[in-house]
Amino acid sequence: MAAPDSTTRLADRPRVDSNWWYVVAVTPLFSLLLFLVTGWMVAAVLLGFGGGLMPMMGHSGTLAGIFTLLIPVFLFGTVGTVLTAVFPISLYLDAKAVRAADIGWDPDPVLYALVAVVGIVSTAFAFGIPLSLYYLYQRHRHVGTP
Repeated sequence: MAAPDSTTRLADRPRVDSNWWYVVAVTPLFSLLLFLVTGWMVAAVLLGFGGGLMPMMGHSGTLAGIFTLLIPVFLFGTVGTVLTAVFPISLYLDAKAVRAADIGWDPDPVLYALVAVVGIVSTAFAFGIPLSLYYLYQRHRHVGTP
């Protein structure tokens, strides 16, 4: 079966029974959000815990500033750890579902998962962003979602 062209209606496109692509889509969004929050935290440190940003936020003193910064670090660290573990698995499971749907695109689930693991270990998601964007682009071309 040939890949659907842009004139094919979404209802006519083949159905892939997988929602694992949502995790793949979250990866670049999480990285962008992490970059923005890290910038905010660096600004908070540069402005000073007690004398700069914290009084404007309703806090006073260094201790309140430290706790204000530790909460996002803990939350993003927890989400990042879970995403790190689930990202290669989600790529594998979604690619496997796409391949099983027989839509004309046969992504290699093992290869995608291995590239994701190598990218996470070697570049801490810097390679995961282009990988996830490429996968989602190919998935959109052939499946219609995302």
